[in-house]
Amino acid sequence: MVRKVERAPTHPGAILREISFPAMNVTISQAAREMGISRQGLHKVLAETRGVTPEMALRIGKYCGNGAGLWLRMQAAYDLWDAEQEVGQAVAKIPNRASSMEALPAAVDQMMHGSVRSVAVAAHTRDRMTAGSDPMPVRRAAKGTKAGRRQSTRNKAS
Repeated sequence: MVRKVERAPTHPGAILREISFPAMNVTISQAAREMGISRQGLHKVLAETRGVTPEMALRIGKYCGNGAGLWLRMQAAYDLWDAEQEVGQAVAKIPNRASSMEALPAAVDQMMHGSVRSVAVAAHTRDRMTAGSDPMPVRRAAKGTKAGRRQSTRNKAS
């Protein structure tokens, strides 16, 4: 169930301005100096006129001790809500073609890992999970290769 969000998520700059910096008892200038960024740049984030970039998220996450992911997720939620308000009605008119994308997971895996074998593994795993067949056999390294020599050494030790 998807919940309809009635209000914009809080901008990460507002969290910093209203909660984090007061709790740490630091000024904007002090925080900017300690994070190695310009006071103006930090002020734009705090004023909610600039978003938190991945680089800024790394710095804020380290400074506040809660990691970059939190700040990036807050910014992404804020940006997504904003985009939905701007183009939501136009997007609603776009047809959903999800049923024609069965090969997408394997194609994405191939792009990310650059391996045709990973596509075969993904397809085999999908087929195995749906058919309930035996697990994929372990592929042994060829003798004479570095991996094969390591494997045969391990077998002798056993």
